[in-house]
Amino acid sequence: QESAEFVPLPALLVFPNGLLYGWSILATGLVKVSIGVLKADLSCGERCKWPAVVILVLTGLIYFAAVAMVVRFYVRFSNEVYKPAEAASSPADVQDPFLRFLLS
Repeated sequence: QESAEFVPLPALLVFPNGLLYGWSILATGLVKVSIGVLKADLSCGERCKWPAVVILVLTGLIYFAAVAMVVRFYVRFSNEVYKPAEAASSPADVQDPFLRFLLS
């Protein structure tokens, strides 16, 4: 009896999902304030702006890593996961009602 081949999911779908959503909610406010700090003319000069730069760089790296994981998954497994369907000969052969409406 043959066993099914194990195909791992991309890490984005397994581990950091909750962390990414949490970070997205938190980052919305942090990024807005960080940009405001960088644009502001503060009396303390450049030494007040380094936390804003760190937050923006960290946010960029987190989202870059998430996109890189999805692209890696697509490049590595697209041939096995995404199989093109046969073209329908008429709109009546299409199973999806919205797509059938668009084709008619």
